[in-house]
Amino acid sequence: MERLTSEKAKAMLIFTAEELIKKEEYLGDIDRAIGDGDHGIGMSNGAKAICDVLQNDSITDIDQVFKKAGMAMMESMGGASGVIFSSLFLGVGKAAGKKEYLSVEEFGVGLREAVAMIQKRGKAQLGDKTMLDSLIPVADVFQKTQSVDFLEVLEEAVHAAYEGVEKTKKYPAKFGRAKFLGERSLDKQDAGATSVAIIFEAMQEYLKGGTMMKVGFGADENAIEFKDTLKEYAEELGYEVVDFGYYSDSPVDYPAIAFEVAKAVKSEAIDRGILCCGTGIGMAIAANKVPGIRAAQLTDIYSAERAQLSNNAQIATFGAFVQGIDSAKLLLEEYLSQSFEAGTRSERKINQIMDYEKSLTK
Repeated sequence: MERLTSEKAKAMLIFTAEELIKKEEYLGDIDRAIGDGDHGIGMSNGAKAICDVLQNDSITDIDQVFKKAGMAMMESMGGASGVIFSSLFLGVGKAAGKKEYLSVEEFGVGLREAVAMIQKRGKAQLGDKTMLDSLIPVADVFQKTQSVDFLEVLEEAVHAAYEGVEKTKKYPAKFGRAKFLGERSLDKQDAGATSVAIIFEAMQEYLKGGTMMKVGFGADENAIEFKDTLKEYAEELGYEVVDFGYYSDSPVDYPAIAFEVAKAVKSEAIDRGILCCGTGIGMAIAANKVPGIRAAQLTDIYSAERAQLSNNAQIATFGAFVQGIDSAKLLLEEYLSQSFEAGTRSERKINQIMDYEKSLTK
């Protein structure tokens, strides 16, 4: 997975918050060993606030997903912990800007911004037995990686985070109530560092659960058998498929099918959509009326490659009356195997299209 969309980020943060809520007692026990024992409750309150704001708020920009999560933590947790932990999400939100999605590199920039914000506010450094003892190693992993795959980088980052947690056992506390214990705080792990490790582990678990591409198929009455054959071929290739119909040979207006599949792509219920009608033209026109959707008719192998690689088309359309099924299967395989290349000239052009589309809805 090379990019994190706003919908994916929102679902990931809700999942992460739910995992923090489950760890309330565990984090409280860790904190009670050298602190006042309220860290678990504080993190749980912050996590519940994240769930409330992200589940009930309509957010389309990825920067707002992270910024609203950060502000929810700050306002619900209160005190120094609220300010410090909110910075983790606010830093990523600041780096995101008004973009449709985040790359691994951009996420890493956000983590470095978060570290800088926390150090400025709390004055802590690596080795001070704080959340930074796991957050800085995570930020370092994102900064140094050559990979563009979120799951691959998160796997290394989680390992680094838990290594940081273990190292906090060797450090005397320098902040909070625990600082008065001096050497007696040794051999005890820091609750804040543990929370950071849990956060990134939850992110990894969420994204790992969605690694198999889910492809939705839809057709009008002119292309039911054609659609079914392509769907079966996608299953043979290892993709998870969802059938949106049509199931009867009686007439149906193709826009209804196109809208349903397009909305499923937009909500990220599915990753890609395949629409089939007589020519593929009508389905493409209809799907492209759904804001945020880019549908492309596939007619040759080069178009099938560039539809995703250059144009980030989430939906491909086929024509049962004008294409042979064997040729269509080759185009389908090529299209599904490609991923959009972030950071290229094509990204700038796609952003121009999306910005213009957004301007029409203001």
